[in-house]
Amino acid sequence: MAWTARASLIAAAAVTLGSAWSPTAAGRLDVVAKFRQPSLELDVATYVDPDIEAPIGKVGMLGFASGSVRNSFALHGEEWGALVDLWAKAARMQSRNWRTVGMLTEKGGGDPARLTILAGTGVKIVVVSAKGPGMSYVIAKGDMPRFSAAINQVKEVLASSAPAR
Repeated sequence: MAWTARASLIAAAAVTLGSAWSPTAAGRLDVVAKFRQPSLELDVATYVDPDIEAPIGKVGMLGFASGSVRNSFALHGEEWGALVDLWAKAARMQSRNWRTVGMLTEKGGGDPARLTILAGTGVKIVVVSAKGPGMSYVIAKGDMPRFSAAINQVKEVLASSAPAR
């Protein structure tokens, strides 16, 4: 299903704005899990806009932040499944050297973000887009089970016809 420009813009704004997201905005942003390193944060979230019919108005997102610098990546349900699959493959490919597992691109919008997943000593997730600077986050081996649970929870929310909790 194709993205509408409005859904793409809202999803990008929701994560890119992060804590500045207003509770009076049209939709609801729910952070499923937060991952932190000393100067970097990665949020796994869902965004539901009740004014846009599902599945277009319902997305899963990865939000990257380093201080005031932010970037994000959003996918609809069927596309989020591809992220879960790449994650599982990367989790199985652990090694001392980083190897590219695959890439995903946001659908629609004028400047879609691109996400690259690498396997090595953990899993590296890299976002590149016109919305902000390229950013990467390494999910350490100890955080891999929690990240896996978070992206699978988002997959379940996106697959349901009910609004996100």
